[in-house]
Amino acid sequence: MIDHGNWDMVAVARQRMTRTAVEALAPLGKFRPSGYPRVLIGLAGAGFETLDAAMTKLAGLAGLTHSLVRIQALERVVPFERADVTEALCLALDGAGRRFAGKSFHVRSRLRGMKGRLESPTVERALGAFLVERAAAVGEEPRVSFDDPDLIVAIEVIGRRVGYAILDRDIRGHELVRIR
Repeated sequence: MIDHGNWDMVAVARQRMTRTAVEALAPLGKFRPSGYPRVLIGLAGAGFETLDAAMTKLAGLAGLTHSLVRIQALERVVPFERADVTEALCLALDGAGRRFAGKSFHVRSRLRGMKGRLESPTVERALGAFLVERAAAVGEEPRVSFDDPDLIVAIEVIGRRVGYAILDRDIRGHELVRIR
């Protein structure tokens, strides 16, 4: 199994553009292939206090739209030990209820390395239900919506690590942030 190490950004290069994408991303941090086709992982670390700061820096880098399909800066990345990443996500997002209270949201996941063990809809439903419960406990119950929600929780699994980002409409407005 590939040691994916630490990372806090995931990028997907265009076909035959992986090397060009790694070079274009160099001002953000060290990016490398993840072991999955065209998928790069990188560590920007403390260089960005917010996701919006990372995405604003990305917008100013030349050559990114030419070489990348999408990129995602993550708020937090944690290891998990079992095949089910939901437990690790619930622990990581346990205190996030206030961020969702009274808002519309949904969860989207990309589970690389989990084929045949776990399906995206299972993780998305379980995490969504958990967040509804947490938000209702601290304020107004949120609602799940797939039509222009206030927030989207983007989940990225690569190997034995899972990361998440909570994306508002402003962040989703960046050209390279693409949520399915």
